Amino acid sequence: MATDNRTCYFPKGTEAPNNVPCRSDTNTWCCGMGDICLDNGLCLNAGHQPYVLSRGACTNKEWTGCTEHCSKLNTSSYIQDSSPTMGASISNIYFNGSTSLYCCGSPMAVDSNVLCHSQSGNEGEQPFTVESGRVIPGRALLANVLNLKNTSDGTNSDSTSCQTCHNTAIGAGVGVPLGVLALLFVIWAIIERRRASRLSRALSAPVPMNSAPIRLQTENIELSGHTRKRNNMVELEGGRPELDGGESGRG
Repeated sequence: MATDNRTCYFPKGTEAPNNVPCRSDTNTWCCGMGDICLDNGLCLNAGHQPYVLSRGACTNKEWTGCTEHCSKLNTSSYIQDSSPTMGASISNIYFNGSTSLYCCGSPMAVDSNVLCHSQSGNEGEQPFTVESGRVIPGRALLANVLNLKNTSDGTNSDSTSCQTCHNTAIGAGVGVPLGVLALLFVIWAIIERRRASRLSRALSAPVPMNSAPIRLQTENIELSGHTRKRNNMVELEGGRPELDGGESGRG
């Protein structure tokens, strides 16, 4: 954004050094270079003391198009921080949760009450309300900030935030069981693989032959109406078969 070098003026027509316009309009309010421009025509002192709202200056020497708050006070010693020949701080003196009241300059204590100086006989304004204001990027202290995320719609912002949280919760609820199932599957696969390996080794191992003899019973074979009887004795010693003998008879 191009630098706006227009001159700014305080309510009495004196120049306001180190103040810059808050908008590109012909007549617009100004804030200090260390302040934040608000779109309600005021400034927020953020770069220096006091850290309060304030009335700044105006590009129009006659103060046309700029806020009237705190622009008509005298130069009494009680309200030097709200003189029309300089900037004016704006102090909050009352807040009940829905309504706020403000004073020009520093408030004063009278008995047990906090009052504006104007309520004690000085010239000036009675306590007043201030319109809500939003930050203007690209001006004054935020000259290098081009965009700000819009959070004015609390409902949408909360809804988006809750939706994000909801989606995250769903993802975690689905992902954790799936992860557990995957881990169980891997463990099962390892166990089955080891079991199959042990079974394979058992099947491929040589089977030792017992030395006990295996006896074959008498076998009768009939040939052409004759019966042939053969007794065989086979003994396996160390895996080697031996034929002990046999006999045959003709009946």
